[in-house]
Amino acid sequence: MSIERTRPGPHEALSVVHRMAYEPGLEIVMGHLLIPLSSGLFEFRIIAANRGPTGVRETVLLGEAAAKADIKTDEALTQLMAGSKPDDPRHDSRFPDHPLSVVRSMLRMLAEPGSIEVTQPALQHPASEVLLPDMGCAMTPPPRYLRTPDSDGTFLRFSRVAFAGGAAGSDGVQMLTLSCFKEDGAAEGPERLKLLTAEGEFLIQGRLRGATSSQLETWSAPGQDGGVHLFFHTVFQPETFGDPQQRTILRLFTQAQGMVNVVMLDAAACLSKEEMLADLEAVIQSWRPLGTTAALPSVSPPPAEKKQKSWWRWWA
Repeated sequence: MSIERTRPGPHEALSVVHRMAYEPGLEIVMGHLLIPLSSGLFEFRIIAANRGPTGVRETVLLGEAAAKADIKTDEALTQLMAGSKPDDPRHDSRFPDHPLSVVRSMLRMLAEPGSIEVTQPALQHPASEVLLPDMGCAMTPPPRYLRTPDSDGTFLRFSRVAFAGGAAGSDGVQMLTLSCFKEDGAAEGPERLKLLTAEGEFLIQGRLRGATSSQLETWSAPGQDGGVHLFFHTVFQPETFGDPQQRTILRLFTQAQGMVNVVMLDAAACLSKEEMLADLEAVIQSWRPLGTTAALPSVSPPPAEKKQKSWWRWWA
């Protein structure tokens, strides 16, 4: 419903409001105040519910607008409803007990000077190039991605905290994984593409293990000097009850000396495919072999309207 930056004191925080339930007889609104700290993310969570008659706010405001506009026809009423904004904050004072008004009021109180003191503010990590000597390359991760302790050698992970989309009762974590492997130098042409596709699908299947449902999309594009770029996109439902759908996009591309690089991004499916592809493209654009300054040329996926039916594979 809303997301905005706020400042409880000298440090930035994120204020988020969304509905958890919105149906006759039940409306639940949740608000978050997310404060980055040096040790992670601290969250104030506010929940307000209305289990009595619902829709009063919407009905009153729509009735007033209809009377003012002198609505005479169903079509005119439908158009008026489409442009109605009953959730606008300017109406909160008229409906102080409405769950939305309650949550916003609490968030404003928390953001007032003196309400919260941050003693361990988050460290600033400006985007900068990361050298990966074991992979023979360097790249710049998207903003706020930090290297995880389990990164080592040719398997590296970077994580970024998100305000929504995680398992029930938690916030989401987006994972950026980088790895590489040696290509089979004997394969050429279609056979080479087939082998690389199989490698990519094997990596994706590792993410789908235990999933109750999933769908997989793949496509390819030519790379520089006879290289190959492969894209794999999947949306799946994890086995754990209560976990939201997840989205994984993997890009596999070849470079000189027979090396195949893998860049994979994992996040909740509420993040769009286009947004995640843009992050992956930013990583690829910053990618360069050590000892050179040249980045890889841009390779974009086909437009959505040109998808081929054969790209989709459904798994039970």
